[in-house]
Amino acid sequence: MRHSQGDHWDLMILFPVGSYTEYYQPERISKRKTSQIAKLDDKFKENIAWQEDVFAYGPPLADLRKAFADGAFFHVEMFVSLPGKFADLYKEREMENAYSKALKQPENFIFVRDQGAAGTYLPSRLSRPEALC
Repeated sequence: MRHSQGDHWDLMILFPVGSYTEYYQPERISKRKTSQIAKLDDKFKENIAWQEDVFAYGPPLADLRKAFADGAFFHVEMFVSLPGKFADLYKEREMENAYSKALKQPENFIFVRDQGAAGTYLPSRLSRPEALC
């Protein structure tokens, strides 16, 4: 995947976390350590020059799963708001979704950064190509 501003992404993984309380439960930590993803971790590290993790709030998991089942390509945009303008930027994303809905086009999935990554990248949107036409 290539970011529109030139950043190169070879792999983007969306991993549902639930709440932080759930995510950091000892049973969940243990399960992650023995999961298929953990087994691939060393292979990933051999091929990663740079990695950044972001925790974000987003749409319901069921909505994402349905969209992923129905589509193969998604467009990702990340936005950086000016100081004091986050609410305005978020409102723009909501207005885009209202417009798409009125045209009976797929709406964007909006994610809002909670923590991680260097900077306030979100709201971000994940959309299918037909939503961009």
